[in-house]
Amino acid sequence: SLRQVDLCNNADRRVSGAYVQGRKNVMICHRGGFTAYRGKIPKEVSLAYFEKWLVAVEDSDKEASLISITSLESNSLANDIAEFVSAVSEMKAQFKSGEGVATLRAKSSNWRDGTEFEGDKSSGKSCPPKDYEYLHGPLCNALRRQLKELVKPSSTVNVLSNKNVDVAIVEKISGTAVAIFEVKTSASLSGQLYSAHGQLAYYKHRYGDATTALFLVLPKETQGQMSSLYFFEKTGIEVIYGEKEEFIAASGRAFSEIVARCIRA
Repeated sequence: SLRQVDLCNNADRRVSGAYVQGRKNVMICHRGGFTAYRGKIPKEVSLAYFEKWLVAVEDSDKEASLISITSLESNSLANDIAEFVSAVSEMKAQFKSGEGVATLRAKSSNWRDGTEFEGDKSSGKSCPPKDYEYLHGPLCNALRRQLKELVKPSSTVNVLSNKNVDVAIVEKISGTAVAIFEVKTSASLSGQLYSAHGQLAYYKHRYGDATTALFLVLPKETQGQMSSLYFFEKTGIEVIYGEKEEFIAASGRAFSEIVARCIRA
């Protein structure tokens, strides 16, 4: 569910940028007004495109949805802003192409190609809890970039996402996922891990088939906590650790080998 926050800058809605005071920190947000080509991108279209970035805010006397970009306290503030700029550029390119209008208006249950952001994940290991430096969105985006580098444009598959699946390798013709990647960034792993198992099983049923490969992607710093590795191996889910632009399987297999095998299968 979306958290409720209060707008802490002035209430001039003509200004796209906004500082938002949350329960713990101040967020940099955007109201969703963008220009592209020869006009403006409809706000409902831009907010749909940035669906996973949205937070609910109390904007003066009314409730509104804003695009969350980063926290002022984020250790990856510059990277977070860069991810947002990249996502905006991609949205504008799609809109300008003409085909992008239909794509941007598509229901979020459909496969799409775009970046995302979901905010900080908290650790329950220490007291008081500490936030991970790595946000869910940047780890997903880094994973997507690495997959796109390994999947050639001439391939029969695309690297896509939808409202449920973080990242997937999807057949162009059938729309069937040949590989599904679920990203978890909470430092308190127990609950997150077992929910990931259920999610991957359901996503395979809904978006894939019997041959769909399943992967759980975790920040590298969680590696020492991964006491449930055997459980995931036994259920056919391969664990991958990621840090910045580097990903490696818990088994030691190279990421390029994993992707190549998925595509060949």
